Amino acid sequence: MAKDTKKSEPKKDAKKAAAPAKSASKKAAAPAQKPEATKASTPAVLLDHIDAKTLAKIVEKLEEMREESLEVVNEQMKADLVRRGETVDVGDDMDQASNERDREFNLIIHQRHLRRLQQIDDAFSRIEDGSYGLCEGTDEPINPKRLLIMPLARYSIEYQQQQEKMLGRNPEEAGRSYDDTFISDE
Repeated sequence: MAKDTKKSEPKKDAKKAAAPAKSASKKAAAPAQKPEATKASTPAVLLDHIDAKTLAKIVEKLEEMREESLEVVNEQMKADLVRRGETVDVGDDMDQASNERDREFNLIIHQRHLRRLQQIDDAFSRIEDGSYGLCEGTDEPINPKRLLIMPLARYSIEYQQQQEKMLGRNPEEAGRSYDDTFISDE
C-alpha cells in the first residue's frame, strides 16, 4: 500500500520512499523543519554491525532528540526577541546581576542545543555513509545497546575508558554513586 502512494516519485527514489511512508503516516503533522530528518531516517546503506530494527530505533531516538533541541532553540530565540523588544528597566545592581546571569544561562543552554543539533546531523551523515556505530578511535563496532542509550556516541566504551585513563580520569570513580563517596571506613 505504501508504494502506491509514492508512485509519482522518480523510479530511483521509489525504493527509498517506500520505507518512510509508514513512518510518515504516523508523523503527518510534522513541522516544516522535518524534511532532513525524514530523509535521514531511511539510510541508503544497511549497516553490517547494527541490525535494521535497532537502527530504526536509533534513528527514531535521534529524530526525537532533534525535535527537542529545535524546540529549545526556537523558544530561546523567541524569548530573546521578546526581551529585546521590551523596555529595559535599569533597576539596582542586584537586578542587573540577576538579569545578566539569566542571559548567560540562556546563552549556554542555547549553545548546548546548537552543538547537540550539529552532533545529530553528524550522526545522520554517518548513518548515510555507513560509518555510524563504528568507534572513531578503533574502527571497531560500538555495542548497539550503547548506541540505543547514547545515539551520539562516537567511541566504544573500551576506547573511551582508555582515553580517560590517559587523561588521568578514573572511569571507575566517575561511575561511583554519590552515596559511595561518603561511606566511612568502619
